[in-house]
Amino acid sequence: MLKSMLATTTTVAATTLKNAGPRVYAYAQANPIRTAFAGASLVAVPLGGTAAVAAPALKLVGFGSAGPIGGSLAAWYQASYLGGYIAAGSLFSVLQAWGMTI
Repeated sequence: MLKSMLATTTTVAATTLKNAGPRVYAYAQANPIRTAFAGASLVAVPLGGTAAVAAPALKLVGFGSAGPIGGSLAAWYQASYLGGYIAAGSLFSVLQAWGMTI
């Protein structure tokens, strides 16, 4: 089951990034610190980052205890690419679940 979820999440992420490349690059140029923390959280959290590390990293990129934080990278990404539909098991849903529980 986990292998299937990871494969699906990877495929969705790759397709999204392929289609969103120029817009993601523009956001990264305009928001280098948030982008750096986003990259760090995407690596630290799934690889066993502790709650002490994961919670601030998730909050910095916008995954808060009540949902995406307005004006954050997470809110921008959701509004730009996901709209109101967040697929169960997607990377975004997993990060948001962690942000709401850590």
